[in-house]
Amino acid sequence: MNHNKRLYFGWYIVIFAGIIVLLTTGLRMGIGPFVNPIMNDLGLSRTELSLIISIGMIAYGIGMPIAGVLLKAFNTRVLLLIGLTIVCVSIGWTIFSKGVISFLLSYGVFLSIGLAFLSSVSLSPIISKWFVREGKHFFI
Repeated sequence: MNHNKRLYFGWYIVIFAGIIVLLTTGLRMGIGPFVNPIMNDLGLSRTELSLIISIGMIAYGIGMPIAGVLLKAFNTRVLLLIGLTIVCVSIGWTIFSKGVISFLLSYGVFLSIGLAFLSSVSLSPIISKWFVREGKHFFI
């Protein structure tokens, strides 16, 4: 009996992919508790904020196929780095937003596109590559 078995490296990929998905989903869907502070800080109406959030959801949906095209053209590492860069810049921009247009572009558009690049669209192919045995995929 071999007691020196290590955890298969593919599981580390799954763990970190799961963490990325949890964080990006939290950024995308976690705006609920901040609705009133955002409206008060930026002087937005509920309608304006809802419109920005809706545009963000549309941008997120549009970003998914763009992520797929970029994934096919490049690789997962490049797509994750592009997505992470966009997310970091847009979070900084969102923090310092002072008006409707700035918040719309930073949170609604760019953050959503960056999060789409960090979504399961870019993570699923790399995970599936680590779980192939003799030409067949397996689930363990």
